[in-house]
Amino acid sequence: MKLLCLLILFLALVSLASAHRHRHHRHGKFTGKRPKKIVKIIHVGGGNNFHGPKKVTTPPAASSSSSSSSSSSEEVPPVFDTDNEEVKTTLPAPPPTTTTKTTTTTTTTTTTTTTTTTKKPEPKCDEGWLTFQRIHSPWCVLVGNKGANNHQLTQPEAEKVCKQFQATLTGLTNDDERKQIANEALHQLGEIGIEMGAVWLGAKTRAACKTESCGIHDTFEWSDGSTSGTGGFVFGKNEPDDEIYPGNHACLQQIIMSPTFVPSTDEEKEMKSKFQHGELDKYKCESPEHPKTRLYACGKKPQ
Repeated sequence: MKLLCLLILFLALVSLASAHRHRHHRHGKFTGKRPKKIVKIIHVGGGNNFHGPKKVTTPPAASSSSSSSSSSSEEVPPVFDTDNEEVKTTLPAPPPTTTTKTTTTTTTTTTTTTTTTTKKPEPKCDEGWLTFQRIHSPWCVLVGNKGANNHQLTQPEAEKVCKQFQATLTGLTNDDERKQIANEALHQLGEIGIEMGAVWLGAKTRAACKTESCGIHDTFEWSDGSTSGTGGFVFGKNEPDDEIYPGNHACLQQIIMSPTFVPSTDEEKEMKSKFQHGELDKYKCESPEHPKTRLYACGKKPQ
């Protein structure tokens, strides 16, 4: 009986000693060697798969005590160093994200074709010819007094002179043409010392107006094939008259008179009283009597 009590007491002491040693091991207080640092390896995946400390299954200690085997599977507490500071675990930074931007450049090539048009130069009048700009083309006029004895030309003779220049007796499109031709003729008369004369023009009386006047604008019609309109019809006093002239029609002459002209005969006095320089006169085509000195005004298109 005494032995049994001693055995029970011995086992109780052994059990108390084992429990006391186990409690000191959990709090890191050992009287022997310093506890070793426990390094916990945590496998970190991508994303948000980290959820704190994991439960680690610790293999059972090699002990015959039943209390040791009872703690074989429990959560591992945070690890501390000797100064009781928590060991921090650094997670690797996520790999950088690279964004590749693709830029497409479109190149447009524009081809410009330049067409060079060579404009044909506009024909010009010959030297010595007056140039008048008409609607369709320029019109060239040559004023002259050559080709007849003592400068006395009938209307048909003046027309023949113009044909030598591939031209014809000209008409008058407007008042400007009328004045320029009159002034050129006056200049040429001045070179031969004559102060009054006349220029044959390209016009003839209409069939119904040969004898009786049909008025300023309707008695004559232009015959050069280019002149149109009535702007050039500027007549002297009481012209065109109602005189009956020989031939199929009457002709048109332009009176040229110097401002210093002094008449010496009755015919000259009559001419000076009826006409001013450059005005038109209905007259017979065959005989140059009043005045005797005549000129021509040939017209054509430039070649």
